[in-house]
Amino acid sequence: MTTLSGQDILDRIRVRLGSLANVFTTDQLLSFAEDGMQEVWAVIKSFDQDYFGDQSQNTDSTAEDTYFATLSTSTRDYELPQGCREVRGIQCLTSGFEYIRFFQVPFESNDFQRARRAATASGSNHAGGEYHFTVFGTRLVLAEFPEANVDIQLWYIKSLNKLAVDTVISDILYPFSGKIVEYAVQKATASAREAEMTVVWQQQWKQSVVTLGESTGPRASVTPMFIDDYFGT
Repeated sequence: MTTLSGQDILDRIRVRLGSLANVFTTDQLLSFAEDGMQEVWAVIKSFDQDYFGDQSQNTDSTAEDTYFATLSTSTRDYELPQGCREVRGIQCLTSGFEYIRFFQVPFESNDFQRARRAATASGSNHAGGEYHFTVFGTRLVLAEFPEANVDIQLWYIKSLNKLAVDTVISDILYPFSGKIVEYAVQKATASAREAEMTVVWQQQWKQSVVTLGESTGPRASVTPMFIDDYFGT
């Protein structure tokens, strides 16, 4: 399989810029490419097909991008994995508690606030098998206290790592690498002219990414399969 690195992206940007590339440092060019990569991520994510799906683990706390702690009977607030941008589902892994289901609700919803207040007032652990949760900032917040210490797995949309020369570009982003280079070159050119990219060009560029994405066909066979019983709502 062909791989593409941050250095490859950088080299292509310099070729496109020609002598203008000498105006910028490596960090500046990488910054332009990083902006382009994040813009591509946002456009692809808007397809709502879980292209950037990932799952948490609870065995290695040093792997902060994917680590999520075991639920405790005395705790309702948990730090999300650093790479988590959007929770799509939760699965309970602890034997004997597979029936537990998690429902995502807005923080300000009456259901969440009512359940949170009731659990706070009683101080007792919830035994109904159904839990309400919300995402607040970088934390997953439960309304109820867990009925037992249980391991869960989050299914979520992940963010992209910061672009560096040794970064390996995701297989998902590989077909869009030309768009990343195009964005970086345009931004560098605009910066050199002491002008920002025009709104018109940005819209045209985003539409071209959408068009490219729609022409790539169905997802590959590695598309994750989710079990309905484990989905939050």
